[in-house]
Amino acid sequence: TLWVHARQHPGETAASWWIDGFVNRLLDEEDAIARELLKQADVFVIPNANPDGGVRGHLRTNAVGANLNREWAEPSLDRSPEVFLMRQAMETLGSLDIMMDIHQDEEKPYTFIS
Repeated sequence: TLWVHARQHPGETAASWWIDGFVNRLLDEEDAIARELLKQADVFVIPNANPDGGVRGHLRTNAVGANLNREWAEPSLDRSPEVFLMRQAMETLGSLDIMMDIHQDEEKPYTFIS
């Protein structure tokens, strides 16, 4: 099972372009690599993990001021519902082989995966 999410930091807008390209490739019926990946794995994509922070104009935090990248160890519905619900979905499905967190560095002209 592969989970891919982007925009935990709302200001990392280039991560949206990466996710868009990733999803388009997955849906390309003529792409042999994508076809094989989808045969072998369940793929879950969360293109914008922090829409509330983005709507409020936050660069790195959600609606209550939490940096979602720092919430994965102990997420809560009050402070980091985005992470809490992503983890809950992962745990409910019971399988997590790879998790890709798509980022953008404002000082570098590219996206990166952590």
